[in-house]
Amino acid sequence: MTARRAIGLLVLASVLATAAVAILVFVAPEAAVTGWLYGVLTVAGIPLGALSLLLTGRLTGGRWVAATEAGLRPAAATMPLIAVLAVPAVLGAAMVYPWAVDPAVVKPAIHAYYLNVPGFILREGAIFLGWSAMTVLVVPRLADERGGAIAGACLILHVIGAYILTFDWLLSPLPHFTSSSFGAIVALDWVLAGFCFAILCLPNDADDKLVNDMGGLLTAGVLGTFYMRLMHLLIIWYGDLPDTNHWYRLRDGNLALCVVVAAIVIGTLLPLAGLVTGISRHNLRRLRATAGLALAGQALYRLWEVYPIAGPAALPSCALALIAAGTVTFAAWLWLRRNPAREVAHGR
Repeated sequence: MTARRAIGLLVLASVLATAAVAILVFVAPEAAVTGWLYGVLTVAGIPLGALSLLLTGRLTGGRWVAATEAGLRPAAATMPLIAVLAVPAVLGAAMVYPWAVDPAVVKPAIHAYYLNVPGFILREGAIFLGWSAMTVLVVPRLADERGGAIAGACLILHVIGAYILTFDWLLSPLPHFTSSSFGAIVALDWVLAGFCFAILCLPNDADDKLVNDMGGLLTAGVLGTFYMRLMHLLIIWYGDLPDTNHWYRLRDGNLALCVVVAAIVIGTLLPLAGLVTGISRHNLRRLRATAGLALAGQALYRLWEVYPIAGPAALPSCALALIAAGTVTFAAWLWLRRNPAREVAHGR
C-alpha cells in the first residue's frame, strides 16, 4: 500500500469515527464530550512527548537525539492539529465539569478567578496555542546558536502548561481534589509516549548499541512513570483525607479495576519483563513491540483516569474518539514525514 493511499484511508476512518461521536452528542452529550476529551488527551501525548524530547535533546545531546529526530520532528509538528481537535472538548466543558453547571460547588473566589467557563477556554486556548507555536516556530530553529537557551525557556513553559491542563481536564471534575504531583506524572507520561513512538520510528538498520541504549532508556521511562503513579496512590491512601480519597474511590469499581490492572500488566509488567531479561532490549523488532505495549498501557491508564467522569456510558465514545484523533494525527505525521520541507516551511 502506498503512503498516499494509507493517508486517505486513515483520514476516512477519522471522519467516520468523528461522525459517530457527533451522533452520540445528541444521545449522551456528557459521555460524548468525555470520550472526545479522552481521545485528544491520549493522542496528544505523542506530539507533546516529541516536543519534550526535542527540547531536552537540544540541551543534553546524545546519540538518541540524532537517531530519533526524523520521527520526532514530524510528530511534534502535528501539535497544531491536536489544538484543533481539542476545540470540542474545551467548548463542551459545561457538559462535563460540575463547576461549569453549578458555581456553588466551589468557593466564590475560585469560581470568579479560575474555575469558570470563559477562563477555562482562555487558559486552554493559550496553552494549545503556545505548544503549537513551539512546534512550528521553535523546533525548526533549535540548531541555531541560541537554540539551547530557547529550548530551556520552552521546557519551563511546557511544564507549566502541563500542570494547568492536567488540573483543568483531569482533576477539576472534583474541584476540591488537588495534587501537586499529578501534573508531573502526566508530563512524564507524555515523555514516555514520545519516546515509545521514537523507538517505533527507528530505522531498520539501527546498530545494536543504539538499540541497547534505547532499551535502557525505555526501561528507565517505564519504571519512572510507574513509580510516580504508585507513590501518588500510596501518599493519598496514607493521608486518608476524604476529598483526596474520593478521586480514587470513583475509580475503584470492578470495571475501573479491570482497566487499571490491564494498564499495569500491558504497560508496565510485560515491557519490564522483556527489558530486564534482555529479551527485547537487544532486538529492534522486539523493542518496538515492547514500546507498543508501553503505549497501549498509557492509553489504558488515561482511560482509567477519564472515563469515570461520565461513567461506563463514555466507553464507546472514548474508543471512537481515540480512533478519530489517532488516525488523523497519524495521517498528518505520515504526510509531514514524506514532505519534511513542509514542516520546515512552517517555521520560517
